[in-house]
Amino acid sequence: MQAAVAVTPSRVPELLLGLATVRPVFLWGAPGIGKSSLVREFAQSLGLVGVPPRL
Repeated sequence: MQAAVAVTPSRVPELLLGLATVRPVFLWGAPGIGKSSLVREFAQSLGLVGVPPRL
């Protein structure tokens, strides 16, 4: 298992583009820090429609 990596918000799109094509990406963090918003904005920047994370 690989160690967790801290990433600044400005590097997230670059990181996700590099990883998401190879394997799923798991975003971990405290509630309310913007994980869902980050993924929604990233998807929109690629012209994709995201599925709401609420189950």
